[in-house]
Amino acid sequence: MARVLRHLVDLRLPVLISRKLRWLLIGGLAGCGAPITNAPFMEEPRFLEALLAREDVVPPAALGAVVPTDATAPLLATTLGSVSAYADFLSFPVEICAQLREVGANRRTAQRRTWTPTALTVPVAEGPSGGQRLETMWVQADVVQLGEDIFEVRIDVAETEAGPFQTIGTSRSDADGSAWRWELDGVVDVLDLAIEGRLQTLEFSVVQDPEVGRRVEARYGTAPTFDGYWFLEGPDQFAFNGRFAVTTDDFTWPGQLGTIHTAEGGFAGGEIDIAGERLAFGSCWSADGTGIWQGGTDPRIASAGDPEACPFTGSSR
Repeated sequence: MARVLRHLVDLRLPVLISRKLRWLLIGGLAGCGAPITNAPFMEEPRFLEALLAREDVVPPAALGAVVPTDATAPLLATTLGSVSAYADFLSFPVEICAQLREVGANRRTAQRRTWTPTALTVPVAEGPSGGQRLETMWVQADVVQLGEDIFEVRIDVAETEAGPFQTIGTSRSDADGSAWRWELDGVVDVLDLAIEGRLQTLEFSVVQDPEVGRRVEARYGTAPTFDGYWFLEGPDQFAFNGRFAVTTDDFTWPGQLGTIHTAEGGFAGGEIDIAGERLAFGSCWSADGTGIWQGGTDPRIASAGDPEACPFTGSSR
């Protein structure tokens, strides 16, 4: 919500400046081609929209409502673990942007909004496998407008107000969406945190598709092999890479899995890689997450239940 610029006469100038002089100052500024304007405040929402919004990257709400039990479908349980890790890594950029939006910039020009050093307490991942801890840090930020719908964001953190500051978050956005890069290991270094393992870089893009809604692609780690990969589309689709125990030998194999969960129930389909050979597998479950079927077309994929009993077999769109 845009703020209203106070008129110069409301700034409680020293009493030595008379009302007449204040009027002359206002008239003089206007006469010099520099009228007082509230335009920077009227444009405020556009700059704030360049900051990451929680609703753009939050995992599907239906998945978050599932309470795992002993009867929970194994692939749904694996999906919930990945959802938790994804949420842990994203919570830092989401929360830091939310707090910056709430605090508001304290320096404004026509093309820039600046947050001078401000102390914020935000969740930080405890290690490569996820988990969270709250940490207080000093944050400064800039949002710069480069074109009609083009914005760049830079977010820096430091252990103290005096710095030194290190850039840990950057983005570029346009009318179609935004691309972000977060140096999570930089946060650990700046704050000298003792964590398990070593955090890496988190990169993700957010696109608003007129047909399916938001589309998020996130990568954690280093190319070409990422420790984490997630893809979200619309309100109910969640896909990720990981290791899956779906074969008769009970080994875990690398692969990818896409999941849909709605009020009707859920369905998952994916592939594992066994020495370069890709095997398809799938599963379905009831609305409360109870497993109904799991299997595949290859005999090496463990099979249980009846696929004809699945509540549905495709997207809810």
